Amino acid sequence: MRANGELDCKVPLDRDGPVHETAWSPNSEEFVVVYGFMPAKATIFSAAKCEPKYQLGAGPHNTVRWNPFGRFICLAGFGNLPGDMKFFDRKTDGKWKLVGETRAACSVTAEW
Repeated sequence: MRANGELDCKVPLDRDGPVHETAWSPNSEEFVVVYGFMPAKATIFSAAKCEPKYQLGAGPHNTVRWNPFGRFICLAGFGNLPGDMKFFDRKTDGKWKLVGETRAACSVTAEW
């Protein structure tokens, strides 16, 4: 919902289970939701219509972080998960490409 109250919609999640985390992009035009029983799924939705824009895949994730400019996304699994981190880059055609992976064992959070 926008501050002026214009938007009212339900985010269509296609997997049962909890919502682990959600994060707005820095430009507020889209948001990511990490949801479902493990392996959790991560999807980017448009803010205007709450429609899925891109699937980032499934894995041991419960954390999502945008970089300050909205070009990169980090999906990670912290706390009771092994600390796997995946980094995605937004290409000029609007698709997202996995550009790196690592493991930060025993981590509980990450920030840009």
